[in-house]
Amino acid sequence: MLDGPDFQLDHHLGSVVVMTFFATWCPACQVEQPDFVAFAAAHPDDTVVVAVDSAESDDTVRAWRKKYTIPYTIAMDEYGHYQEALASRRVLPTTIVFDPHGYVSEWWYDCADRDQLEAARTKALAALAPAASPSPSPAPA
Repeated sequence: MLDGPDFQLDHHLGSVVVMTFFATWCPACQVEQPDFVAFAAAHPDDTVVVAVDSAESDDTVRAWRKKYTIPYTIAMDEYGHYQEALASRRVLPTTIVFDPHGYVSEWWYDCADRDQLEAARTKALAALAPAASPSPSPAPA
């Protein structure tokens, strides 16, 4: 973890968790970063954003965090093992959205924009909605 405690997904049950794998040298990661920052700022109460850097130095990532004024946790995947385990292929950026129960709700490779993040959050939050109960049968005549 960059300058903070370890991140554990199960500590965030009840919230949507948006996990993005990135690298500072990745052009698509640079394009999507402002949308991630704005998205995180818009949903501090029910959504957790965590970025996972792929195999870069702490100082490089600190400069990235400062450049984009990133308010959320950045995890350091020194050897790329976490991305490999979770994403099965090393494509940057990769985004995984977990619903409030901790299950994968959305997953995509490539750049995400604010609309895509909002739609994924809405879908993930739907997991909290109670299941619709069947309509009562009419009373017999």
